[in-house]
Amino acid sequence: MAPPSKARRKTLAREGKANPDGSYPTDTKGRAVAAKAYSTQAVRAGRMSSSRKASIDARANRELGKRK
Repeated sequence: MAPPSKARRKTLAREGKANPDGSYPTDTKGRAVAAKAYSTQAVRAGRMSSSRKASIDARANRELGKRK
């Protein structure tokens, strides 16, 4: 799957399916799984806060149909 364009990322951010800057899109199941994995790596490397990761995980879980 090709990465989303800048315009698509802006749209996803407005729809609440990406961070406000368009990063970590969760509009498909594949991107939701990838967003969870990449955010976990970023937290472990110290590049992201755990609260930011929690919001990405919550958004991804909604796409994946998980409760938690």
